[in-house]
Amino acid sequence: MSKNAFLGLAAGSLMVFSTIAWLLSTKVVGISLWVKIMGYQPFGIQLLAGVFSGLLWGYLAKQLVTTAYFEPVSTKFRDILGPMQLNWWEIWIISLCAGIGEELLFRGSVQPLLGVWPTSILFVFLHGYLSPFNLRLSLYGIFMVIVIAVLGYLADFMGLVPAMAAHTLIDVVLLRYLTVSYQPAIREDTPVE
Repeated sequence: MSKNAFLGLAAGSLMVFSTIAWLLSTKVVGISLWVKIMGYQPFGIQLLAGVFSGLLWGYLAKQLVTTAYFEPVSTKFRDILGPMQLNWWEIWIISLCAGIGEELLFRGSVQPLLGVWPTSILFVFLHGYLSPFNLRLSLYGIFMVIVIAVLGYLADFMGLVPAMAAHTLIDVVLLRYLTVSYQPAIREDTPVE
């Protein structure tokens, strides 16, 4: 996938997920999405909780994928994202689109219907981290289910702002790591100077 296609996908998912979230929230759940966003705590407290949680979980996820055991998982995603050589601006755009759009949909509209844990499992499954054919990827997926459940509880007790902020920062940390750590393969028939 090209960088422009990836950026377009991120922007498109923000629009589509937000629209679906709004429809689900108003027509099925019966809760104003705006009320879920504004939450139950002051905005500054929500933002602080989200930033702290996002940096903590992002750092722990990065540490996990840098271990020798999870290197094949890291390599898989590095080989997909690394060639795009995303800059800081692009990493932030992609992360904000995912953090806002996915949290509006999953924590704002799906979670009130299914609950924290089923929504977390569904979220991680749809991201492709739970696979009966790949133990390492599934173990990473189980870690991510726990992370996403924490975001679900933040959304339930505080509002969507901390979940959106945390999700955004987790993505920033991981996308930056995958971009910076990417080393293109050197072909054997390519002369080295």
